[in-house]
Amino acid sequence: MKRAHLSMTVIVVVAIVGVGGYGLYRFGMDRGMGMTSTPAPAPMATTPKTTPGPVPQGIAEGEAATRRHIATGIKAGDLDPATGSKI
Repeated sequence: MKRAHLSMTVIVVVAIVGVGGYGLYRFGMDRGMGMTSTPAPAPMATTPKTTPGPVPQGIAEGEAATRRHIATGIKAGDLDPATGSKI
């Protein structure tokens, strides 16, 4: 009975110390984040994306290009004759 009581006491003490330590950690992190002297950066303005050219832009186009490369035997590092770009 004494052994069970002692082990339960040790478990409770370890749990209390763990919860207290985590609480102190969160308190310190919250305080530290509030002490920043620089304001958060403003969100960047969105600009329309420009298309890089005749490269595949979607899944279907990419699959068609892959099938074309396999059919013609084009390997990595070769130039694609349809786009003129390096594979």
